[in-house]
Amino acid sequence: MERKQIYLSRKQIQALTNLSQRKVENVSELIRQATDQFVAGQEKWGEKKGEYDAKFLQVFDKAFGMWSDRNPKEFEYTRRDLDWSVWKN
Repeated sequence: MERKQIYLSRKQIQALTNLSQRKVENVSELIRQATDQFVAGQEKWGEKKGEYDAKFLQVFDKAFGMWSDRNPKEFEYTRRDLDWSVWKN
């Protein structure tokens, strides 16, 4: 095992201290457990990401041009009267 120095906020330290007292484990062990869980989650996401990307592209390809047979005049009202204030921030 290697030693690493990290910086935590007071809020994080207090939360870890409280949790360590309830679980009767030291803070270092809690940090190791949390790190393991985080890394495992990231690895799962990396495995799934390729699947998500492929599904997205498949759906996107199907949707592309789906309204190409529509008359653009049908959408003038929607674009003109859209409440653009929602998007300004």
